[in-house]
Order: sequence, then structure tokens, then C-alpha cells
Amino acid sequence: MDENITMRLFANDRNNIRCGNMQTEIDTYKYIYRGQASFNVQLLMESTESWEPGTVILKRSGPLIKQQRRSCVLLREILKELLIKVPCGKSKQFVLISYDGSSHPISTPNVRPHVNFRSGQGSNPGAD
Repeated sequence: MDENITMRLFANDRNNIRCGNMQTEIDTYKYIYRGQASFNVQLLMESTESWEPGTVILKRSGPLIKQQRRSCVLLREILKELLIKVPCGKSKQFVLISYDGSSHPISTPNVRPHVNFRSGQGSNPGAD
């Protein structure tokens, strides 16, 4: 007689079981625990007046905005005060205004938090 046989059973044929609301809550706590969240966005560049891919990084010490194409940092200050303006009717766009008056228009098409700074490029910023 076979005794002590170890059996493994996997739910859903080893496929992930997705629970949207619960996953969002888990992700939120993960970012709070890490103290940092990153988002792929589109940045309006003053020099060319065109939208370019970038990353907004929210840290405990303050926000950081990186332009992906040139790998340069556009905003890297520990800010005591940061103003956010959302243009009327544009729920996917906002402007970060730092204490020195510099503004950074940002569009957030299909934004989802991510861990890797290089993943994803976003999509058309004007699409609402």
C-alpha cells in the first residue's frame, strides 16, 4: 500500500488568478512599503513643443521627473511645496509647478505604476 505519497495540486492549471480590486490594493501597499512609485508619462518639451516619453517618480523625499530619450532629470528637488494644476476637461493631463515657478506639463495616457524605468513608452497623449 502506498503511504506517504506527496501530491501537488495547482489551482487554475498554474495560471494566475486575477482580482482587480485586490491587486490594486496589494500594489498600493507595495509602493507605500518601498516608499517609491514610478509612472510612464508623456512630457511636453518646451524646446520642441512636442510630447516625449518620460517617467514621474514619486519618492518620500520628493518627486523626480526623468526624460527617457535623453536620460536627463528635469525636476530633482526636495520640494517643500509643489503645485499641481489640472486643466479643465483634461483628466489625463496636469502641470507640476515647482516653488521656483518652473512648470512641467504632463500627460498620463494609460498610466500604470511600473518598477523598471525603461519599460513601456505610453501612447498618444491627446487621446482622452
